Amino acid sequence: MRWIRLDLEYDGTKFLGWQKQPQGRVVQGVLEEVLSLLFQKETRVQGAGRTDAGVHAMAQCARFHTVSCIPLKGLVHRLNELLPEDVSVWRAWEVDEDFHPRYSVQRKTYVYLLRGHVFRSPLWDRYAWRPCVRHLDLDSMVDACCFLQGEHDFRSFSCERDPGQRTLRRLDRCAIQEIFPGTWKVVLQGPGFLNRMARMIVGTLVEVGRGKKTVAEVERFLEEPVGGSAGPAAPARGLYLSEIAYPSPWNEEGDRPRWPERFSGPGVFPIASFMGPC
Repeated sequence: MRWIRLDLEYDGTKFLGWQKQPQGRVVQGVLEEVLSLLFQKETRVQGAGRTDAGVHAMAQCARFHTVSCIPLKGLVHRLNELLPEDVSVWRAWEVDEDFHPRYSVQRKTYVYLLRGHVFRSPLWDRYAWRPCVRHLDLDSMVDACCFLQGEHDFRSFSCERDPGQRTLRRLDRCAIQEIFPGTWKVVLQGPGFLNRMARMIVGTLVEVGRGKKTVAEVERFLEEPVGGSAGPAAPARGLYLSEIAYPSPWNEEGDRPRWPERFSGPGVFPIASFMGPC
């Protein structure tokens, strides 16, 4: 029996998220269908975590077990032949049974892409949020980021409906960076996130940047947590699961794709440029 780890990326636009559900197209379901077809045996995968409908991933991680002896490079090649164009496996490697893509996680990094432009863009608006404002108060947004860092009860920034849900989380990094004139990325990093937590943090930061919320209100959301009181949640299309870190020996970089920090030349789609080093 072999345990195989897959590292994959996907465009979440046409998916209802990662996790299997009774109806609808999901990444886990597509991956299991292809693996079952390849091995001619029902194959189940476990993922590092759920992403919402429309959320993208550059570094989702999954594992499955098999008795097949197919070489790892051949496995990647065959999977990418069979998978639809909005999902791609960029690495497969054998791991021991102790590795679990969800429970072994040390840190996750999410990146959210914002555009401060009035006019719509058929390309950018598919993968970023354009709040339709020319100016955001970045200084206030940075101040709000400072309050959000650290260990807090993030109940106000979550849509969890279970009153017994543990909502204490640690946010190791919360930062906003301008990557082009009028284009920003928000970087969120921590061991784990609540349902819609990343999107509600971004939505709240944008409200601060618009002047509709104050930094003091953000502080109050943390000190007096009330479920779902922050936000609103930013649209899913601008959110990317950018990186998942595991302890050694499960954290080798290998052939992980690297986006350029900048793009140049006419006709080059610019979405690749925003990721850069986090």
